[in-house]
Amino acid sequence: MRNSLVLRVVATTIALLMTAAVVRSQDPTAPQPAPTAPAPTAPTKPAPKPHKIWTDDDVATLRPPADDDVAQKAAQAQGDGSAKLHGEASPIGHSSPQTKLPNSLEEVERAINDSLEDVRDQKDTLARLSKELHEIPEDQRAERMKEIERRTAVLQESQKELKALQDRRDDLASRAAQNAIPASGVPR
Repeated sequence: MRNSLVLRVVATTIALLMTAAVVRSQDPTAPQPAPTAPAPTAPTKPAPKPHKIWTDDDVATLRPPADDDVAQKAAQAQGDGSAKLHGEASPIGHSSPQTKLPNSLEEVERAINDSLEDVRDQKDTLARLSKELHEIPEDQRAERMKEIERRTAVLQESQKELKALQDRRDDLASRAAQNAIPASGVPR
């Protein structure tokens, strides 16, 4: 008797649950649960992602400015003019869209120190090349003179860049001084 009572309760519970499931599946406003497993008859694979085709322009935008400087100096040292073909930046004195001066005094000071070191190295190289000019055979002197002229032009550009950085430092320093002094002239 007890077994039959348990059996009836279980059967009634199952019948109620199945009835609720049938009613729910026929109700169009009821939210449909997401299927838990994909249908085994039609496996769908997402379309493969198209591969990006990299161009020289894309790669050039990924390079940091330091790489551009190294490439520019190497091209100038070789004298093949490839730096102009690859969009060589104009000197800072004649700002181009690619040239951007630092925005803080610390960055400007760092750039000035780097530029001073660069100018010093270029002057040392020019002095060495000029000294070697008198010691090399006559047939190599024309090529050495071209190299000296090329490096002199690079030195002049570096000096223009240094001047622009120094002007920027002075401008930032004067702006900082103006911001430190209140409009009324009375310190805070």
